[in-house]
Amino acid sequence: MVQTYDNASLTIPNSEFIGQTITNWSYKDPSVRRAINIGVAYGTEHELIRKEMLAMAEQHPKVLAITAPVLHFADFGDSVLMFQLY
Repeated sequence: MVQTYDNASLTIPNSEFIGQTITNWSYKDPSVRRAINIGVAYGTEHELIRKEMLAMAEQHPKVLAITAPVLHFADFGDSVLMFQLY
């Protein structure tokens, strides 16, 4: 049995564990980096986006100060600019 982040329980046959690679994100270290996709309207000031997103991330109690959060522009969407917060 495997518990997902969404709290779903998955039954995985033993043959899957034997024949495939298993990824454990926090086996040796509970600190993991996650990417959060953020879409903002065209015309929004880029510096405002950067400052606000980083400020929110830095205020969260589970976000580490070492390897501080970063925000990258990812793509031009149909109606939004896509950013990724790491």
